[in-house]
Order: sequence, then C-alpha cells, then structure tokens
Amino acid sequence: MLLMWIGFWAFSTSAQGETAAPPAIRNLETPRNAVYSFMMAARDGDWAEAGSVLQRPDGGWEGNASASEIARALKLLLDRTIWIEWGNIPGADASLSTVTIGTIGMHAHKVDVVLNRIDGVWKFSSNTTEAVPTIARDYGVWWIIQLPPYLLDTTIAEIELWQWIGLTALALIGALTGMAVSHALRRGSQTEAAHRSEFVSRSVAALATPIGLLIGLIAIRMSGDTLSLSIPAQTNVSLGCRAFTTLIVAWAFVRWIRVFASHIESTLAARGISDAGPIIRIVRALLVFLIMMLGVSAALQIFGLDLSAVIAGLGIGAAAIALASQQTLSNLFGGASVMADRVVKPGDSCQIGSISGTVERIGLRSTQLRTADRTLLIVANGDLSQSRVENLSNRDGFRFQTTLNLKTDTTTTQLRAVIADVTAALKVIENVDASSISVNLTSIHSAAFDVEASAIVTTTDGAAFTRSKETTLFEILNILAKQGCTLV
Repeated sequence: MLLMWIGFWAFSTSAQGETAAPPAIRNLETPRNAVYSFMMAARDGDWAEAGSVLQRPDGGWEGNASASEIARALKLLLDRTIWIEWGNIPGADASLSTVTIGTIGMHAHKVDVVLNRIDGVWKFSSNTTEAVPTIARDYGVWWIIQLPPYLLDTTIAEIELWQWIGLTALALIGALTGMAVSHALRRGSQTEAAHRSEFVSRSVAALATPIGLLIGLIAIRMSGDTLSLSIPAQTNVSLGCRAFTTLIVAWAFVRWIRVFASHIESTLAARGISDAGPIIRIVRALLVFLIMMLGVSAALQIFGLDLSAVIAGLGIGAAAIALASQQTLSNLFGGASVMADRVVKPGDSCQIGSISGTVERIGLRSTQLRTADRTLLIVANGDLSQSRVENLSNRDGFRFQTTLNLKTDTTTTQLRAVIADVTAALKVIENVDASSISVNLTSIHSAAFDVEASAIVTTTDGAAFTRSKETTLFEILNILAKQGCTLV
C-alpha cells in the first residue's frame, strides 16, 4: 500500500504543470492574477486572503457564512468542475470589466464563475459567491468546510490530507474485499483440483491475488466523486490506477506463465522427457523478463515517457536472437509438435522413412531410436516433424501374405484343391479375421501359376503372429505335398 502511494505521488508530480504556466504575481490587478492569487492563497491555507478576492453580496452569505468558508467551498467547486487554463484567462486589458472563466453547478442550480472589476481590482462577483452554498450542498461538499483546517490545508500531489485518508480507507476496504475474493477463488480452486484439473486450480490460485489487487484499484478509481477530488487530483489518481493496473496485469501473466511452465515440465517428465526442465525454465525466464519489461514500459508511457526506442531495441534484439537460433527453434517447435500430436512415445516401434527402430528417448531437440542392428539413431525433431512416421506399436493387427509360384504342369483340379485347402488352413489361424481371408489364382505366365493367399490376424502380439505364420506356412507345404504340387 505504501509503495502504491509513493508511486501515485512520484508520477502525479510529473503529470502536473501540463497546462500553461500560471502568472507569478499575486495581486488583483488583472483577472488572471486575481484567480492566481485566490488559488495560491487557498493552497497555502490562507483563507482570509482567499476570502478577500470574493465580492460580498449586499445581504451577506447564506447562514451568515464567513468569507473564509465561502472561499473554501468555492475552491472545492472549482477543483471539481473547472480545469483552469491560465492562458485562457485575460491579463491586463483596460477595456474589460467582467470576465467569465467557466460554469459551476448542476441541474437547475448553475451559475457562471464571473470576475468583476471593482475600483480597479478584480474579484469573484457577488452573484457567483452568493450561489456557492447552494451549489456546494448539491454536490454534497458543504460539510467538508467544517473539517479541521490541517486536514484541508495539507496537500500532496493536489490531494488534500483528508482525501489521502479517505483514499487509504477505500484502498483498505478494496483490499479486504479483494482478499475475500482471492480467498474464495483459492477455495474454489482446491475444489476444482479435487474434482477436475490441477492445472486449472493452480491457475486460479495464481490469479487470485492480482484479481484482489485490481478490486482495490477499482475502489480507488471510483473515489473521485465520493472524496470530492479536484480535476488535477482525479487525473493523477486515474494515471496512477492505469499504471498500476498495467503492472498488476503483467504480474498476473508472469504468475500464470510460471504455473503453465511447471505444468508443461511435469507433463513432459511423466512422458519420460527428463531433459525438458532446464530448457523450459530458460524460456520461462525470458518470457517473464519480456512481459515485465513491456509492463513497466507501458506503465511509464502512461505518464508520457517515450520508451519507443527501448521497445524497438528489445524487438531488434529478440529478432536477432531468433534469427541466430533458427535451427534450434525449429527443432524445439518440432519437438513440441511431436509431443503435442503424440506421434510416438518411448518404447514404440516405428518406421521413419526407410529406417525402423524402437524409440528410446524423446527430447526437446532430438529423438533417439534403437535400430534392428542395435545402433542408436538420433533424428532432429525438426526433421522428424516433416517426415512420414509409421507407428508400428499402434497397429491393431498383422497381415499374413504369401504367394505360391506353382509349376505350369499343375492341373486345374490340383489348383482348385490347393486354393480350397489353403483357405481352410487360414480359417483356423487364431484371431484371424474371416472376412479378410483371400486365396486366389492371380497370375498365369510361362514360368508358373501364381496363387496369392492373404488374411488379417487381429493381434498386437508380434511373437504370437510369427508363430502362427510359421505354423500356417508348414501347413501350406503339407497341402502342396498332399496335392502333388511343386513350387518353381
């Protein structure tokens, strides 16, 4: 909370003075000097001097109010309704006798803020000052002039001491409300973790505190009318709230990125990718730095500081790093693609192009395969993501296929008998899909008659299929011997 107020003060002091510089003479010889004298006397807490700039109505002020009380109330009304542009208030001009600097009031009670020249000096007109008590009651600020002088006369960054106290109280109320909301979100996240997703619950818990702070800022931002803040003070508070909102949003992103990175790291570790942790932590650190730099830059730019050169430099640096690590980034994204699509996993048998093997390890940069020759093949993930990958471990069956090249002296009777007997032999294979069995004479040429036999065996056990295939081939040899047929 203390840091928030320090930030408001430091930044708001830079936001002041955006209008034309006021005159440096405190007298009543010109309209501009008269308004300046009134404002400076009010800022100094010299309400007797401020009251001397007011023209007293003939019948006095309502409720026998003093000139000092009317001056306090007029200052509050001016702060709430008029942003004084000193350059728009006339200086020395002998032809003028009346000057209007704006309008105060609401609904039916509106009055122009007029200065009249009386005996060579300028004062706020009696019509204006006479309406001040009524308009102050309409705005609900008449009670403020009854506060102790030290609460009204002590000002920091255009905000009076009583308003600082009110802002602090509202901020505490907002903070307590935010803490309650944050606690409720955390409790809800624990329930979510118990029933659904731990990642969602951790994300909610990480965002709970920033959400609570944002609620506190909303309370402060809505305090302008409640605390009768002046237009400069409202501007300062608005700038401070916008800047801190930007920082809190950046902080929320940083907290969530840490949760997300932790979730990714644990997910990859569960899939056997143990070397992902250091790389993920490096990427996380870079993202955190980038987001915080952007957040701070955006917050400073709210106050008019031009950081475009810094942002451009960061962009050029990021582009240079990305260009220098293009191949590495390609492999990283390729690895992310392989992991996201779950193309293969450690232990899977697969074929990549013309090479087959068993996946031993999937890293962020490369994938390792143990080939049939027991060599270790390392494939860059960038290449793997662009290759045709056949996952042999995800097959739902095996295809039995063989071609019998029978000599041309085989008779048609023998051919039909062989086809019938081989069909019967395929039907007794364990787990065979009967609808897939096919035994046909497929080709006749001068060297041989070709009989092709095929069937799908719905088993994922490669060793069992190999044994069944061997048994079936022996049975086919027996069938050929039985029918008196020979192979070419």
